[in-house]
Amino acid sequence: MPGVAGGASWAGAAWDPETGLYVSGGHVVSGVRYAGDYRMLPGPQGLPLFKPPWGSLVAIDMATGDHRWRVPVGSGNYPALRNLNIPDRLGWPARSFVLVTKSLLLVVQAGDLSNRRPAPFSQFRTVYDLNNREPRLYAYDKAGGRLLAEVTLPANASGAPMTYMAGGKQYVAFPVGGSNLAEELIALALP
Repeated sequence: MPGVAGGASWAGAAWDPETGLYVSGGHVVSGVRYAGDYRMLPGPQGLPLFKPPWGSLVAIDMATGDHRWRVPVGSGNYPALRNLNIPDRLGWPARSFVLVTKSLLLVVQAGDLSNRRPAPFSQFRTVYDLNNREPRLYAYDKAGGRLLAEVTLPANASGAPMTYMAGGKQYVAFPVGGSNLAEELIALALP
């Protein structure tokens, strides 16, 4: 969906030369055309207006432009849906930050915003509170998009993951939190 916070323009994307895939995290956000505001276009009972998946990864074959796969990021288990026993993941409408490694596609997702207010000492700026919404590191099979594992995090991501080698081990690191939540830099060793 179009909007100021949609697609790969803010959260980035991942390119995998082995599979030829470009993977970006998309989500349902809509604002004013050409100038916008970061907010979801709400539907009934606080659900996103458009059909799920509300937050997903899309793998695009760079040789053909075809979409090879699309998978939801997160459960998308809104309170209005909890008693419906929906077996599929619906995804959360939030920025997904992606990183491709030799064997995995790693994804961390931003939380949601609330309590919009004028910034202190800056009358032309707006600030928000950050809310955790299923903070996880997701590991996907990079070729087919199958979810392999989830790791619970102390807060949602506030930036893209990076990878580095130290002492013969590969690590992935990314920021979490911010605003009203404790800010941390998380570093995890890959198996």
